Amino acid sequence: RERVLRALGKIALDRRQFEKALGYFEQLVGLDPTNLFVRKELALLLADNRRFEDAIAQLESAIKLVGS
Repeated sequence: RERVLRALGKIALDRRQFEKALGYFEQLVGLDPTNLFVRKELALLLADNRRFEDAIAQLESAIKLVGS
């Protein structure tokens, strides 16, 4: 399931369908909250969509995971 969601997210990005891509990456974080790569990708997408507070929250969560 994760591979499919990641592929769908990448396709959505390639097609510049940012809201769809956000949805796929949010689902990925829900499936595996400890995946730092997915959190980073989601944070970048959020920042690109000017959702800076949400992007910061994702990165702060990632930092906490690394520290634990």
